[in-house]
Amino acid sequence: MNIAIEQAEQREASQRGMALMYGGAGLSVALAVGLWVAREQPAALFVGLWAPSVLALATAIRGARWLIPPALLSMAASIALWFFVDKAAGLFVGLWVPTILALAATMKEANRG
Repeated sequence: MNIAIEQAEQREASQRGMALMYGGAGLSVALAVGLWVAREQPAALFVGLWAPSVLALATAIRGARWLIPPALLSMAASIALWFFVDKAAGLFVGLWVPTILALAATMKEANRG
């Protein structure tokens, strides 16, 4: 296969993936606003954390990929804590996800320079 065609296909796949990430982040924000208006503030905060996490994940995929598993593990732990243990603990652990992914993005930029 022609290298130019492969590169075009990779760009197209990347753009589709980014559109999915943007859509997920937008949906998270809309759902969080709906929950807030419905006076479900703790749930709104919990769901609101998903938007920066999804956007940071999109950046991390292109950078320090080794940080993705700890971020996904933190996300799973956050959801489990929220539903089965304690909502405050779920929020606390949920903050780790965008933090870990922001670290990935920062490391990507540091390695670029």
